[in-house]
Amino acid sequence: MRLFIHKCSDPQLWYADLVGHEVELLREDSDGYWSREPAGYTNIVRREDAEVITDEY
Repeated sequence: MRLFIHKCSDPQLWYADLVGHEVELLREDSDGYWSREPAGYTNIVRREDAEVITDEY
């Protein structure tokens, strides 16, 4: 599964430059969505900033 980044509620977050793009979804928990930064680190994406994209048709 993937995440579509709709917005970035804080310009200091790692995905600020990825608004309008998809990123890998590693897992989801009570804190939010977890993905991998371009640098390779695992980091959080706020729920209000992204939407889960599934491959279901």
